[in-house]
Amino acid sequence: MAKQTKRTTGPRLGLLISEERDRSWRDYYHVRATVVVIDPTADEMRRIDQGERLSIPYERVRNCSDERIGGLLLNNLRVDSQGCGDDETRHLYGFDCRYHDVYTIDRTTAEAMGKTLRAIDTRLDKLAAKYGAPATFGQYLARVAEAIGATAMVTRESGSSSSYSENEYRVRDIRDGIYHVDGLVRTWVTERERTGAAGAAGVA
Repeated sequence: MAKQTKRTTGPRLGLLISEERDRSWRDYYHVRATVVVIDPTADEMRRIDQGERLSIPYERVRNCSDERIGGLLLNNLRVDSQGCGDDETRHLYGFDCRYHDVYTIDRTTAEAMGKTLRAIDTRLDKLAAKYGAPATFGQYLARVAEAIGATAMVTRESGSSSSYSENEYRVRDIRDGIYHVDGLVRTWVTERERTGAAGAAGVA
C-alpha cells in the first residue's frame, strides 16, 4: 500500500464513491469515483487525518472547477470499474481513469486533459512497479488518490439527489475508504449466493 502524501497547499481533494446498476441489456454493475474538493474546518481536517469518521455538511463537498490543481485538470475526471452480474464468477474489471460529461473542449482544455491522463498513468505505473498490481478496486482507487494528491474518500450516507444540497456525506481516510469500497464489491459478488440461500430457506 502506497504511503499517502498529505497536501500542504491547495484544496483538500477526495474521491466521491458511487455505485450503479445497469440492467438495460445485461446486469452490469459499476463502482465509480469522481474527484471532489472537501472544505472541512482545520479541527475537522486534523480529526479526519487521525482516522475519525465525520459527516461533512453538503456545502463543504463540491465539484472541482477548471482550475488546475497540482498541474492537473481534475474537473470531470472519473475513475471507472465494471462487472457483469450474469458472469459465472462475479468480479470487477476495466479499471480506468477518463473524462466524462464534457460538453465543450477547446485545444487548451484538450491538451490539459492529455497532460493529466499521462501524468496519472505514469504515476500509477511507478506505483505498480513498486507495489505490484492492485488486488482490488479499492486498492486501485487508493493508487489514483496518491497519483492526484487526494487524501480521502467520500461516501454518500443519506439522500439520493444529484444535488449536493439534499444529501449527507462522510469523509473517510484512505484506508477506511479501501475497506468500504471493497465491502460494496463483496456484497455484489455474494448477492446471488445470498439470494439463493434466502429462496431455499423460504421453500423449506
